[in-house]
Formats: sequence, C-alpha cells, structure tokens
Amino acid sequence: MKNITLTDSDGVVITGRLPRSWSEVGLAHYAALAVATNWPDRCRALAALCELPAQPFLDDVSLCLPILRGAPFLLDGPLPMPGTPPNSFRHLGITYVPAPANLEQIRAGQLEGLTAFLREYEGNALAAAPHLLAVLYKPEGSELTSAVVEASAAAFTSLPMAIGYALLLDFWQRSASWALPIQRYLAVRPVVEQTLNALETLSRPSASPGRSWNIVRWLIAIWTRHVKKALKTS
Repeated sequence: MKNITLTDSDGVVITGRLPRSWSEVGLAHYAALAVATNWPDRCRALAALCELPAQPFLDDVSLCLPILRGAPFLLDGPLPMPGTPPNSFRHLGITYVPAPANLEQIRAGQLEGLTAFLREYEGNALAAAPHLLAVLYKPEGSELTSAVVEASAAAFTSLPMAIGYALLLDFWQRSASWALPIQRYLAVRPVVEQTLNALETLSRPSASPGRSWNIVRWLIAIWTRHVKKALKTS
C-alpha cells in the first residue's frame, strides 16, 4: 500500500492507503465494492478499502476519481486467476491447509456449510467468500468445527484477493467433478440448483463493477451450462 492524500470540499486533508495490486486488497473490502448497487454504498466501500473516512466521499463523489485512477485494476482488472492450489498458505500468522486435504472430495458437512452460507448471504457468493473459504480451509492441526470456521471466516475478511479470489475460482472449477454426479440424487438436486442460481447471479454484468468480471462470468457460464445439461438428462 502507498499513502494517498486527498483534500475534501471543506479543504480538510485526509490521508489513507492506496492498494497497488490485488495482494493489498482484502476479500471483504472488494466484495463490498463489487456488490454495491448505488453510489453511497460504492463511496463507503471505496473509502473503507483505502482506510479513509466515508463522509467526504459521500459529500463529494469526485474524490473517488484519484483512487480509481491510482488503482485502475479495481475496475479494469484483470482479477486474480486460479493456478495450482497451494498445499498451504499463511494469513495473519496462521498456516491454513485444505479440508479435506484432497479438494477433489467434499464432505457432506462441508456441502451443507457451503449452501447454508450461500443462503445466509442470499446467494451472493462473493460476499459469502470468507465463510466459504473457512469451510474449505482450516488452520493446520485443527479440526473443522463451527468455532474454527467462524474464527477463520473472520480472519479471511482481510485475506488478500490475490490468494482468496484465486482459491475461490479454483474451487468453483474443481467442484464440477463432484457437482455433476451428486445432482443425480433427488435429495441433493435442490442444493446443486441453488448453487447454480448463486453463481449465475454473480456472473451477470449488473453484478460487476467493470470489465474485470468478464473472465469470471465466462468461467461460471461454462460450469453452469455443464451442470444444467446434466440436470436435464438425469
């Protein structure tokens, strides 16, 4: 992060921090910006992302321009893309590992947790990202209990987008390997359809702040087409 100084309409100088890359943008901060549907919420999200007070932005929206010019990737991307998932990663001094170790598998309890958090956040997968990752990754040496999930989710709100978003995309891609077979069972079919609806909502142009979402929408569209085709034939 680099320091940024702005002067509000009253001549008051305010100082914050401008991110230089996705490694300096937390999941929750970006989620708030990405899902904002009105200018007051966008101003608050942008101010929080840069550690600035919100009121000057609410009073003078033009203060957003220096930030967007200084960190154009926030709107224009590209967003972090998935690579080979790490065996572990560190955040706030804690090492996290996949739970289970093989992400090609998923436990019934994890699936229930994932869909529960999607319901809680009304299908907004990005806003639910810290909780979703907390179900998929656990502190090394810990059991995946509800208390551990809540603690990890709180920590993951500040997980850098460079790590967290790439992990989410990797999971969405890998989930096809188990989502397609399990949808054949009527008891699980509503879960798959609910996940489809959540991802389709996330992939709509109106849900995104800029061109950086084009690749995300493309990836999700491919995944949902495969699942929908399987749903029709099962």
